[in-house]
Amino acid sequence: MSTYTPPDKIEIYAAALQSDINSERFQVVESGRLETYWIGTVYGGGVATERGHKFRTAEEAWDNASKFVERCAEIVSERDRGAQGDSNA
Repeated sequence: MSTYTPPDKIEIYAAALQSDINSERFQVVESGRLETYWIGTVYGGGVATERGHKFRTAEEAWDNASKFVERCAEIVSERDRGAQGDSNA
């Protein structure tokens, strides 16, 4: 009998639809100046990749959040392949 294991955050992010991805404007003070940036969001929460989290346009931020979701899907796929390999040993 197997025990139910709820999905982890990576699995949840991997399941995000394009409609779950967005971008939000935010402002920070840098070197005494108010700067405006965009951050990509998934399910309303900001996400980052190796490219960072601050972008000059909403499109760049959305693209980064989309890449974040893609990477999460890759991780889930890698896990599944690893689990299948373990069961064949």
